[in-house]
Amino acid sequence: IIAKNLVGIEKTPECFEMVRTSSSEDIRDFMNEYGITFKAEDMNGLTLLYHAIIFNNNDFLDLAIEQKSDLKHTVSYRLQFMRITPLQFAVLSGNTYAVDALIAAGEDLNYEDMKQFIMDIRSVVVLNNSLPGARILVAHGYDFSTCIVGGGGWSKKQTALEYAESKKFVELAEYLKSVTQPQGAE
Repeated sequence: IIAKNLVGIEKTPECFEMVRTSSSEDIRDFMNEYGITFKAEDMNGLTLLYHAIIFNNNDFLDLAIEQKSDLKHTVSYRLQFMRITPLQFAVLSGNTYAVDALIAAGEDLNYEDMKQFIMDIRSVVVLNNSLPGARILVAHGYDFSTCIVGGGGWSKKQTALEYAESKKFVELAEYLKSVTQPQGAE
């Protein structure tokens, strides 16, 4: 058993690499052969579920959800004070399949669940110039007209649209214009 665990540890990076191109069946067989679980993490703390989101391996994503992968497992995101869940990561990645699959599995995009971010998920989407993320959030009822970006010691307070325009995030700014109304507009 100890030898199998040591081999499994050595084979774990290979398993993460397989998520890029292999079928869910091949990955599952590899995991079973070497005793690798869905709790395995890469050097950044990302589980196999995160890798399925990153590489759009939808079949493996479905398998990970079916096998009760930890949907609440959080990882540090860029700024070390932020931790994100797989659902939040899927939004930022613009992976609509993963967002829909995670919601179908019981995850929730409501604001209360997003408080782990410390920052509003809408702000994080804007700061990262994630047009796909903005589209996903709007499709799920998020309103960017009330989103404020910045205001900490590092920047002035701006609306999401003002921030996108100031950073020359042209496509995101155009989209935000199309889905937001100025304060007081009917």
